[in-house]
Amino acid sequence: MKPVTIEVLMPLPESYGLCPACEMLVTDALPDQRPLERGLAEYPADWQAEFRQLMGWVAELTGRYRDRVFVQLYDPRSPHGLWKALRHRARRYPTFIVRGPGRPTRIVGWDRVGLETAVATALA
Repeated sequence: MKPVTIEVLMPLPESYGLCPACEMLVTDALPDQRPLERGLAEYPADWQAEFRQLMGWVAELTGRYRDRVFVQLYDPRSPHGLWKALRHRARRYPTFIVRGPGRPTRIVGWDRVGLETAVATALA
C-alpha cells in the first residue's frame, strides 16, 4: 500500500551549518546542542515554540503510523514551497496537505483534530 503523504507548509528556521571541521569542534564544545538547536536559539520565542510544536506533531504522526505516512516539510519562502503555497492557496501557516486516495485535504492552522481525521480518512 502506498503511504499517505502529508505536505507541511510553514516558514522553517534556517540553519546555516559550519564547515565539517568547525562543526566537529563546536559539537565537542557544546555536546548538549544539536546544530539545529543552536540555530533555533537565534529566533524569537514564538517561532521556537511553533517549530517545536510542529516537530512534536510530525514525530507523533510518524511514530504512530510508521511507514504508512510520509511527511514532507516545505518553507513557503523557497521556490518549491512558494509554488506549493500558491497552488494550495495557503495564506496562513502551518498548512497541512494530506494526500491519500482521492483529492488532497487541506488543513489550515493548528487543527489537530482536523489533521488526525484527514490522515485516518486517507488511510482507510
